Amino acid sequence: MLLAFLTGVLAAEPVDVTDIALDELLEVDTVGGAEGSFGYRLQQVGVSPWLHAYAVGELYGETGTAPTFDLHYFNVFVGAEIQDVVVPEVQLEYEHGGGEIQMRYGQVDIRTPSDALTFRVGKFMVPMGTYNETLYPEFLTPLPDRPLVLQEIVPVSWAEVGLQLRGGAELGKGWRLGYATYIVNGLEQRDDDPTDGVVQEAGNIRDMRDNHLDAYNGNKALGFRLGVQGPNGFSAGAATYNGRYAIEAPLGLGMYGIDISWHPGPVLLQTEFFEAVLERVSGEDRRTWGSYFLVGVEITDWLEPVAQADIIRPGLDDPSQDRERISLGVILRPYPEKARFLVVKGSGAMTTYGVGDPTYRAVGQVAVGF
Repeated sequence: MLLAFLTGVLAAEPVDVTDIALDELLEVDTVGGAEGSFGYRLQQVGVSPWLHAYAVGELYGETGTAPTFDLHYFNVFVGAEIQDVVVPEVQLEYEHGGGEIQMRYGQVDIRTPSDALTFRVGKFMVPMGTYNETLYPEFLTPLPDRPLVLQEIVPVSWAEVGLQLRGGAELGKGWRLGYATYIVNGLEQRDDDPTDGVVQEAGNIRDMRDNHLDAYNGNKALGFRLGVQGPNGFSAGAATYNGRYAIEAPLGLGMYGIDISWHPGPVLLQTEFFEAVLERVSGEDRRTWGSYFLVGVEITDWLEPVAQADIIRPGLDDPSQDRERISLGVILRPYPEKARFLVVKGSGAMTTYGVGDPTYRAVGQVAVGF
């Protein structure tokens, strides 16, 4: 009986996976001794995967701290395109040379026949301005350090779990309109004891990230961004975000912002402004706002000096947290034609406070996307 069984298996016709629909293919066992397994079968039905990454190494020092080397990031992108319809992608983050790997985002885009609508589900970068969603990889950013407003108000990098609808339309003569709207679990104030009746409120927005599951507060946050792109590298947009942030009280967090970028020839001009309003039970709402303005000039294809001015008003009772910063930097591209995404950057910055002496910071950075 065993001999007859083995003879039957060896005589069986091979399965041609290219003639089987995906849902049927995943239910078919491969013939004994055939090449590959699950991943190989996916490739046969039009799944085109990719693997990319970027690495960032730094040497930095600032007033009151010792200079140190830092493997800031070594992050990996893994994704695929399925018959030009479904595009899943995940970014895995390895930060500061530590032993823990985290998922910065993991999303699935589902395209429709029209460019006007794409569904995005999973954990995605929040389209609040342009920096958080498209510019944060350091091989793309002009300076090693992010603007202050994108550290404390828009908490780059900021990802949320939910559903997003996005798309755009051509307006003619080089102009395009784009939008993104989403519903997510939202930012949430940390609370050591979420059932003691003591409301934790108006805290640090950056610490409210990573609310992957709404365990105590089922209210969802809503957001929207409308943007336009035009000739000569011009783009502009306006965005809003609103949601409940406190666990033990119906307190809202509203965030509003505008972004403008213009890149005529070798010159880059870029600015963003954001304001956040956090409701409080104990008194007046906390209003925090900030902005930056950046200018860069590409003197040659390998040399680009950059200057940036920052301002932030955290809306706290402590005026020492009000800050203004001036940064000067330079971008070097050793191989502008062969390796455009290899950059060497240096910057120096002076930060002044509402109270106290200024502080100074210097950063040298090597970043590469590959």
